[in-house]
Amino acid sequence: MSSLTLDQAETILAAARRRRAELKEVPLAYAVVDPGGHLIAAAREDGAGFLRTEIAMNKAWTCFALGMPLKTLRDRTREFPLFFASIQGAAEGRIMHALGGLIIRDAKGIALGALGISGAAGEVDEAIGVHAIEAAGLKAEVGGAGKA
Repeated sequence: MSSLTLDQAETILAAARRRRAELKEVPLAYAVVDPGGHLIAAAREDGAGFLRTEIAMNKAWTCFALGMPLKTLRDRTREFPLFFASIQGAAEGRIMHALGGLIIRDAKGIALGALGISGAAGEVDEAIGVHAIEAAGLKAEVGGAGKA
């Protein structure tokens, strides 16, 4: 299975941090995981809450745990709330329904990893993530209704 390198993950994190600063958003936390949900790299900016890193890791992890970006999960959760509530036990509470988790794909569409961002409004986390992934020369899968 293909995966991101540490250098690629660090490039994504650096681009996300630059974009957050350009937007003058609150301090954020970032996490990049491989297709198995294992952490490759993470960062918590000065002033970000200490739980933000775990939230970012869980956002990224959820993308592969359920095979979809968080926008798709959020949209599907609306239709099947009891199912998604029930799987929290199997996932030990790690499933995140908030925006800010994106699948990272290469030019061929192969999923290499996922990025989770936590700290701003979900739409902002997601937009920063898209910018950072694209700045690293990769493709961000955002998802949405009816998409996996």
